[in-house]
This record gives sequence, structure tokens and C-alpha cells, in this order.
Amino acid sequence: MAYSFADEYARNLAEQIRHTARDREYVRWALEARKQYVDLRLRQDPEIRKVYLEAARRAGELLRARNRWPSDAVLRTRLRHLQTELEEVAKAFNDEYTAKLKVHITKAVEAGTGYSRAIMVSLAKQANWEVGPVVRLFAQVNQQAVEACWARTKNGLFLSDRIWQQGQQVRDAMKEIIQTGVATGMDAKDLARALEGYVSNGAQTLARQYPNMMKRLKGRIPANLTYEGLRLARTEVTAAFGEGAISAARVSPSYKGMRWILSSAHPLPDVCNDLAERDDFGLGPGVYAPGNEPMYPAHPNCLCVLVPVHETPEEFVQRLRRWQANPATEPGLEGWYRSVYAGQRKEVTPISLRFPASLGARIDPDQIKARYKPEQVLEVIRASSWESSRALKAEYADHRGDWVKELGRALELKEFEDLQEALLGDSRAAVYYYVHRQAGEELAVYIDRIHWSGKVLRNVGLVYNIAKDARVGFWKITKGQSYFRAQSDFVEIKPLEG
Repeated sequence: MAYSFADEYARNLAEQIRHTARDREYVRWALEARKQYVDLRLRQDPEIRKVYLEAARRAGELLRARNRWPSDAVLRTRLRHLQTELEEVAKAFNDEYTAKLKVHITKAVEAGTGYSRAIMVSLAKQANWEVGPVVRLFAQVNQQAVEACWARTKNGLFLSDRIWQQGQQVRDAMKEIIQTGVATGMDAKDLARALEGYVSNGAQTLARQYPNMMKRLKGRIPANLTYEGLRLARTEVTAAFGEGAISAARVSPSYKGMRWILSSAHPLPDVCNDLAERDDFGLGPGVYAPGNEPMYPAHPNCLCVLVPVHETPEEFVQRLRRWQANPATEPGLEGWYRSVYAGQRKEVTPISLRFPASLGARIDPDQIKARYKPEQVLEVIRASSWESSRALKAEYADHRGDWVKELGRALELKEFEDLQEALLGDSRAAVYYYVHRQAGEELAVYIDRIHWSGKVLRNVGLVYNIAKDARVGFWKITKGQSYFRAQSDFVEIKPLEG
């Protein structure tokens, strides 16, 4: 079998994460969070490149629409008009790039918070605390982390400013190519092909196919127009993962420190080696005390990994028992419970849902949507439980094998419950209202794919019955969204995102 550096890197990283996480479930959650991030990074570059290619296509269409260049007098006017149209191309580029990066940053934050969130949900269940406040806490952490990513400045520029710079670079490069192409006598169609080839493959394409143009352009356009945009997107998504990981860890009472795991992809020693080897807090090499986490990433295209170090379940439960017996013995846990957990319990009181509809009634979807915000609906479902443990176990017995194709095995009961919480915490998930012909008014939370336990699970759906104020169904929705859309009085309260 041929040696694969990628496989070796993955094995080394997995072993480092196992060493950090220690507990079997913690290891699974940490690896799952890392895989979610890696999958996002693999999707990111092609999606950003498409934004550049779309800008080139738009500019090419502007050129092809002219077919041939007019006389010199008219040409100057046409070129001025074309420059104005290139401003529109740059604006469309900015809008599309920003939209993509918003999705990528949100998903990176969710991947970063996922490990600590899973641990805290598990510990809350062991402590017999309500899970709803924990879910709300991490939803709040996610939102604040995303906002922090967009508010962060570099060299005095916000992220939106740096995206704007990318759009200006696209505009300027295209303008230079068009002006040079016209000056060298290229017709509009050839110039469109040259422009698209440059964006797709870099300046070497122009040098090979249009040498006269390149002699004039030397030093005036980037060798690779997409490079800076890709590097910006990669760096910001990596920073978003770190922002999520650190923010989520800091609100977790079991958090002990943040470990910097060195990427084996480093060809030469750099600042990352120092970060992975330092032991300034007596917590072990590369582990930083809460509040002292290093800036992440350390440099553009950094592939190092941040992994929160948490107490094991056994260690936390011992502290929990001491605190339950006498809160004064664990002031840190007592402070967290009162200021963080109890604060979330008070912050959102689940509303009682009442929608203006009945079976077969003609309803106004806008009225349904206006009644409650999507987040209010989700809070009610998150705070809900099954009618009884018997109802949960019956549903589990019927659907434990729904995702066996993706997982290679049936779910355990705890995993069946964990997957529900993962669905309810995923920002992409859709929320539907409908009237079931037998069960009456129901709400559904549905997602077409979710990263869980290192796999991508398809068509995950949870159903909540409004009259019962309870979860009544959780299974693989083989028909996808069409299952819910076929129900009476269907209303899409929140669409499926991404």
C-alpha cells in the first residue's frame, strides 16, 4: 500500500485528540467536531472559486455582448460604460463572497462549539438539570462568536472591508486585461476567453496564449487572482472555529484549559512549534489556562488544532456531588450555576404555542409566521421532552436502525437522544407547521444532512405535538421535505438553509 501523508497526518491528529479528550465519548465528540470543520474546509475552496468564476463569466458576457469594437471615438465612451458595468460585477462579487463566508463562518463556529456543547449537554443530564438552558446558552455563544468574527479588525479593517478590497482587486484586474486587450487589437470574444482563462487558471494562461498582452500587463495584475480571496476565506473560517472552541469552553464548568496541537504539515519550525511546546501554566505542553488561550490561527493557512481540555465525567461528577452536598465547597461550580445556568433558565420562559388553525381550515401562512419567531418555536421544542420514557423507548425501538447505512450500525439509546439535540442545535435546520389528520397541530424540525459521529446523516426529522406539548416522533424522513409539505395547512416557519 502506498504511503499517504494525509492518512498519516489524520492518524497522528486522531491520536493527539484521544490523548487530550481521554473519555471515550469525549474522544468521539472531539473527532466529530474536527471532521465537521475539515469537511467545511474541503467544500470552501471550490465554493469561493465559483464566486470568482461567476464574476469572470459576467464580465465575459459584457464583452461578448459588444461583439466587435467600434471606432476610436465611440470606443472611449464604450470603455467608460464598461468600467461602470465592472463596478456592478465587483458589487455582485462582494455580495456573493460575503454570503458564502457568512455561511462558512457560522458553520465553523458551530463546529468549534460542538465539542464543549456535547460535553455540557451530557453533564447536565447526569446532574438531572434541564437541558434547555444549556442549549440556549450555546446558541447564544454561537451567535456572539459569529458576531465577534465580523467585528474583528486587522490593520484597522473589518472583515467586510477586506472583502470589499477583494472585489476591488477583481475589478481592477479585469479592467487592466480589457484595456490591454483592446490596445493590442483583440476582438471582444477573444478578450472574454482570455479574461475567463486568467481567472480560472492564473496569469500563466495569458502568458502562454496571449504573449503580447502579457508583455504589456507585466506586474499590473496578480499571478493568481483567487489566491488572496481563498487565503482570506481560509483564515477567517479557521479563526471562526477557534472563536467557537474558546467561547464555548469558557462557559463550561468542566473546562480546564485549551490545548494547541501542532500540525504535522509544518515543513519548518515556526511560532506554532513554540505554542505546542510551552507549559506556562503547569497543565502540560501546549495547554493554556482559561482566559490565556493564544490567538488562533497563528498565521494564514495554519492547520494546527485547538482542543479544549475538560474534566472527565468521573471528575466532574465527584465535584458535582460535593457541590450538591454543600455548595460552599465548590465556589466555582456554585458561581457558574447561579450566574450562567440559572441565568439562562430565567432568560427564556417557553411560551405556550397557539396557532390560528384547525383541520381543513384555510389559513394565512403569513399569519402563522407572524405569530411567533422561529427561535421562539425552537425554544419550546428544545425545552420539551417525550410524553414518557416509555414513549421515547418505543420510538427508539422503531427507528434505531434508520441511519445504519451511514453509520454501519444501529444507534444506542443515548445516541438517539444526542442526535435529537444536535438537530435542534443546528442553525441550518428548517421548522415547519402543519395539521396532521389524526394527531392535530404539529411542528417539525428537519435537516437534509447533519454531521454527527464522524458521518453525514441524511433526512433527520423531529416532530413535536402542540396539544401534548411533547416530542412524538424522531426518524429518518425518507421522503425529505415533501413528507411535511404534503400535510394539511403546511407552513414553512423557517426554511432549510445552505
